[in-house]
Amino acid sequence: MKKIVIALLFVPVFSIGQNLSWTQASATACYQGKSTKSELLEAVACLKSNPAAGSAIVKEFRKAKSELPAVDAEVTAALNDLERQKNSRLYISYFSDNKSPKLMLVESVTLGGQRTQEVFDLAALDIKFTHTSAMLGKDKTVDWKQVRSFHYQQSGNVRGIGKLLTTLVDNTQFIDKSYQGRYPFKEHESTDYWRAITQFNGTTYPGKNRNDSLLLGQDDLSSFEVTFLTEEDGKQQIAKFEEAILAQQKQKEQAERVAAEKFRIASEKETERKAKLLAEMSTAKRGSEDSCKRLEFGTYMVKLDPDSVDIDCQFGGKINLTDLKSAGWLVVNKQKDSEGIVREYYIRKAR
Repeated sequence: MKKIVIALLFVPVFSIGQNLSWTQASATACYQGKSTKSELLEAVACLKSNPAAGSAIVKEFRKAKSELPAVDAEVTAALNDLERQKNSRLYISYFSDNKSPKLMLVESVTLGGQRTQEVFDLAALDIKFTHTSAMLGKDKTVDWKQVRSFHYQQSGNVRGIGKLLTTLVDNTQFIDKSYQGRYPFKEHESTDYWRAITQFNGTTYPGKNRNDSLLLGQDDLSSFEVTFLTEEDGKQQIAKFEEAILAQQKQKEQAERVAAEKFRIASEKETERKAKLLAEMSTAKRGSEDSCKRLEFGTYMVKLDPDSVDIDCQFGGKINLTDLKSAGWLVVNKQKDSEGIVREYYIRKAR
C-alpha cells in the first residue's frame, strides 16, 4: 500500500484559547481610540488573543500608535513580543513512496463548522490532537505541540476507521487500532465546543507554489506519516529550497539572455541578407525569370492562395511574396497541388 510521509515543523508558541468573534473588525476594535499606556497594553493583550489579528493588522496598529507619548520602553517591548507571535509560522514537510519530498510553510489554518474561517495567528488557538478516539465518552487528546509524529492507516476499504500510531516528543506512544477521530486537529473554544481544523494553507516547496493547501480529514490523511519538527529545521530546509530556486532562476535568465542575443544576431543577418537579395533582384535584366517554392507545409489552416507567404526561389533565394513587386518582379504563373493550394510560383522581372 502506498505510504505517504509528512513532517510538520513547529514554531514554539504559547497557546491561548479564546471564545471570541474572530473577525478583522474585532481585531481592529482592539486598539481603536486607545492612547494611554494602560490602554495600549490592553490593546496588545487583545490583539494577542484574537486569531483574526494577523501580522498586517499588527503592522497597522504599530504605525497608528508609534508616535504617541505613551509608547515607552514597556509598550515597545510588548509590541515587539506581539509581532514575534503574529509572525510565527508552522512548517510541514511530506512525501510518499513514489513522489519527491515536499515542504509547506503554513501561513494559516481553516476552521470548520457552519461557517468556515481562515485563521492566520496559530498562537492564539488552543489546538488539540486526538490520539485515541472513543465510541463512548471523550476522545483522548494532547496539545499538538506535544506530538512528534503520527501515522494513520485506513482499514482496508472502510472509510472513517483505521489504525493511528502517535508518538509524543518524550517518546510516549499511543496506538488506536480503530481510530474514528474524523479530524485529528481541533481548536478548543470552550469546555464542550470544538472546531475541527480542516486544512493547512501556505506555500509548498520545491517550486514555491503559493496558496497551496493540505486537507486534514481522517480519510485525506490515509497512509500519511506526520512529524512535527523545529522552526530551525524548517527554516533551514526552506533556505535550501530558496537557494535552489534562485540558482534555477539565474540559469533561466542567463539562458534567456543567450537566446535573445542569438535571435538579435540572426535577425540582423537575415535583414542584411534580405536587403542584399532585393538589391540584386532589382538590378536583374528585364524579362529575367525564376521559379520559387512555397515555404509553408501541411494542409491544416493553410490558405490556398495567400497574398503574403515566404518563398524560396531557385536563383534568388528566400524572400516574401510581398517583396517581389518592390524589386520589380511579378508572379506570372502558379502551380497548385491536389488540394488546390498554391505550392510553386513562376516570376518574371517586369521593370
